Amino acid sequence: ALAEARTGTVEIRAKIADGPIRRIRIYSADKLIWSKEDNDTAEVSLTVPMSGLELKQFIRVELEGENPLRICNSTPFYLK
Repeated sequence: ALAEARTGTVEIRAKIADGPIRRIRIYSADKLIWSKEDNDTAEVSLTVPMSGLELKQFIRVELEGENPLRICNSTPFYLK
């Protein structure tokens, strides 16, 4: 539920084989609600608190590699 999500966290764990993960973004519906830039490692392990972020009906995570045209998107996590 949306109210429960506002007090929770999102755990992001990812690893790529070729080059670093440059950017990590979290979207809620069509809006960017959190991002981290200039990550220069091939592996990521983060916990992001959802409190204070503008949450809508779903969130999704996006990872961008060294080539900005190579983006990995999660499936949506529905909050309602």
